[in-house]
Amino acid sequence: MSSGHPISVSLILIFLLLTTSHLSKGAPREEETDWRTLAIRDLKDANRILSQEHPGPVDKENPFFRDWMLRGTQESMKLIERVENEFGYRYALLYYIKGFQDSHLNFDFSDKLEAPNLEWPGLIIAYRQNQFVVHYRSKDTKLFGELPPINSILLSCDGRKVLDILQTDVLPYMGNPNLQAHWVMYSPYILFDHKNPFVQRPRNCIFQEGKTRRAYNFNYHPALTHLKDPLTKASFGTSPEMNVKKIKKNFYWVNIPSFQIDQAKDRKRFFRLISTLKKIRSAQKIVIDLRHNRGGAPRWGDEVLNALFTPEYTSYRLFAKPSRRYGQIRVSPENLKHYQGILNQLKKQGLKKSPSYRAIETSIASIQFGLKKGLALTPAPSRNESYPSPVRAEIYFLTDGHCASACLIFADKLLQFPRVAHIGFPTSADSTYLEGRYKTLYSNLTRLYFAVLVDRYRSRGYNEPLEPLVTWHGDWDNRSLMEWVAQLPSPSLLRKENLKTQ
Repeated sequence: MSSGHPISVSLILIFLLLTTSHLSKGAPREEETDWRTLAIRDLKDANRILSQEHPGPVDKENPFFRDWMLRGTQESMKLIERVENEFGYRYALLYYIKGFQDSHLNFDFSDKLEAPNLEWPGLIIAYRQNQFVVHYRSKDTKLFGELPPINSILLSCDGRKVLDILQTDVLPYMGNPNLQAHWVMYSPYILFDHKNPFVQRPRNCIFQEGKTRRAYNFNYHPALTHLKDPLTKASFGTSPEMNVKKIKKNFYWVNIPSFQIDQAKDRKRFFRLISTLKKIRSAQKIVIDLRHNRGGAPRWGDEVLNALFTPEYTSYRLFAKPSRRYGQIRVSPENLKHYQGILNQLKKQGLKKSPSYRAIETSIASIQFGLKKGLALTPAPSRNESYPSPVRAEIYFLTDGHCASACLIFADKLLQFPRVAHIGFPTSADSTYLEGRYKTLYSNLTRLYFAVLVDRYRSRGYNEPLEPLVTWHGDWDNRSLMEWVAQLPSPSLLRKENLKTQ
């Protein structure tokens, strides 16, 4: 098959890079040899797993994936040549994996690796309304010296614009430089020293204080545990608990901060929420609050839709209209074992009669069919029948920049229902690859987290965030958000106004 040749050539080049680049240098010190060699071998192992188990290398619709496997390996190998310790090992691998710009592709480092001890200059920055502002500062002037005031604007450091620092020195190792959600999420760390050997920490920075510009030289000291709260507030605030709150008559606020429902206590809260949703269908206004929801298992989002709208109406909204969207799983024996494991977990949780259980059974049958027929990806699924709606409520769904993975899948589906409006902040984004699992790399110090399914023909593009109809630019505390939502036009009116402007 001709389409396979570029993939094979790329992978051969990758393996040649991984097995020969480190031999051209002189003999380094023993401690350098250990970490460099581990980084090279783990990078090679990650590429092997991706080539065999991930849909990306055989996805004809996404040449970027194959391109970054080669180009990312080349660039990471240049970093690995400079590795001297475990921090270099960590950040060289992070540069490679974050370059895929895929929330379902990551490295999970063992606790055996020393975590970088962060240092800070006494300031925490927040990204607010297209500016980088001082959100928190230390009161210890003896330790840090004089610092700029709260709300002053950070303009540049060491002759570089702040956004350049964020997109070049921070996000290539932590997130996606192109996502506004990640600008908010990781701006609090712009001035921090992460012990990354491949970047320099900011030293001399210029701030706008009213009408005056002023330069400050920083003194760095260890970042202590008390900074967790101000760092969180400078980003998207603290995570709400999973629950349903009655704000006033016929107005309910539904907090769903995660679809990672693994522990017994989490399942208890979740099914209590599910039970309540079935009782509030006749409410006038509902807010579905997805703050801090980074995803989890899409089946839990489906349970929410089925509870609020009924399974019949959910099927109608998602499948009655002509749609080409479907998911394809990479066919492999390892992925079959992965889905069989999920089925066993659902059985132990008493969910054998749930829609989620039936969906996983269908996935297993599709993989088995693919193995029998020698397919690379599972075939497209069939569609369901349609039914009427029982829900009268106007629904806002609120997101911050955390919403990714199963949260985005849930949001994509929710937007197909009437009288629903998206508010808050642009979401995070993801590739079209879903259903993640783990595999341990050569060193036994790192696990690769990767996807096995490709989502076909979804309305949202590759790494495209969902943009709200109304954007919130303030701090993310509950009181401020509730006051803001209370004065918004109805979801139906917001959608109508949005159509006028398109």
